[in-house]
Amino acid sequence: MAARIAAIDYDLGLNTDRASLDDLLNRAAAQFTSGALFADDSLPTGRYDRYSNEYARAIYDAAQLAWREDLLKAVSPSLKQQMKLWWDLLSPDGYGYSWGRSLGAISYMDTMEIVGFLGVHPEFRPVPLQQLAPAYNAAWTWLRNDFNKDRHLLSIFTFGRGDYGT
Repeated sequence: MAARIAAIDYDLGLNTDRASLDDLLNRAAAQFTSGALFADDSLPTGRYDRYSNEYARAIYDAAQLAWREDLLKAVSPSLKQQMKLWWDLLSPDGYGYSWGRSLGAISYMDTMEIVGFLGVHPEFRPVPLQQLAPAYNAAWTWLRNDFNKDRHLLSIFTFGRGDYGT
């Protein structure tokens, strides 16, 4: 996320230090520039989950803002593979991931974010947009049904929600 924020700052002219931006982007993209297909967020032991997809999208967005074609090229194979994996695991109700540390409502939110990303980046779409739109709608519908309008909250901690434990 730091790389994405730094790229936005640079794009807006809030930070004019290109060298520090490039250093941060290089560090953030190191796994992908070293040939990794998925981002490991527990080096060196290994832990791979939905965050790899989110991380790759953030690096890609930051690289795009910074006009770093080398990083776009390095992250692209990961995004192509990860979008196929996400699509293969997607439930009919819009639930995007059945593993990892983010279960429940976050998985529906991920679906909406991923479809939004794929709307802008057709080169990574595992299926046509006409098939992605219903996934977005299904995730949105689930979240709206889960939303408590009196409290302005999702009911993630409601009794019987088996996604979370102490």
